Amino acid sequence: MTFLFLNNLWYLILNSGRRLLLPYLLRRAKRLYPRITTNGSVRRLTSKTVLKTSTHYSIALEAENTRFICQNTTIPVPRVHDVWADKNGDGYLIMDYVPGETLARAWKRITPEQRRTVVRILGGYVRQLRTIRQPPMPPRSGQSGWIGSANGNKGYDMRITLSKTWGPFPNEREYNDWRISTFSLFGDTSEKVGLRLRQIRKEMPDDHRICFTHGDINQRNVLVRVDGEGPEDIAVVGLLDWEQAGWRPEYWEKVKLFYVMGSNPEWCALARAEIEPGYEDELRREDELSLISGPPL
Repeated sequence: MTFLFLNNLWYLILNSGRRLLLPYLLRRAKRLYPRITTNGSVRRLTSKTVLKTSTHYSIALEAENTRFICQNTTIPVPRVHDVWADKNGDGYLIMDYVPGETLARAWKRITPEQRRTVVRILGGYVRQLRTIRQPPMPPRSGQSGWIGSANGNKGYDMRITLSKTWGPFPNEREYNDWRISTFSLFGDTSEKVGLRLRQIRKEMPDDHRICFTHGDINQRNVLVRVDGEGPEDIAVVGLLDWEQAGWRPEYWEKVKLFYVMGSNPEWCALARAEIEPGYEDELRREDELSLISGPPL
């Protein structure tokens, strides 16, 4: 107990000092390290840490979900050191720096066998996520099958909305009802669209298994290390960007995989076969909903 108290006290002091020194650390990092992202939302802070900035809710969710994965799986994720929001509502997240290069950058250079190796590893990560037992939804002891963030808080997903959090929902039926209700504006202005939305809702099952889902598996969020040209000479050293993760219906990983995968035909084919086969009806329904509404707001 004494060790835990002292350890927590040490991290409190360390994080408080780092927040105070943040302007200096950023100026220093700008001189020493190249950009990680073009928009500056992720940048090296020290030799061992990175700083990510975004909206307070997406940063809080990324920290929550990343910690959950670190505690419950062997999937390589950066360790979270500190997370906070300022008075303007901007979020800050300090994590381990993970050496490696994105799969997007390495893709053209690695061999076809290495590409298949990486995709098979990612498929294994998805299967591992599905072995995590969902805890009861707080504060409703004993209830499972809910939809939300790792610990039962509101969720966030850019496929649904770019600017809001939502939920949590106690079950898939309430989630599906809400999901269709987000298209009500289009149904109210067109009788034909309104009829089709009601038909789509009737087609939507309410009994999918609820699984932990990454929700943004794409080549930019996969870090690899390449040591040679053999299929065993490539390793996944990091799976990043967990702000859209959480407990979702089982098919949602596939929907998001196709939503973010880009235009690389080989990656698309491998991902479809190895990471998330099946769920074609669900994917078709989501495509139709996208045609009704256009891009999320």
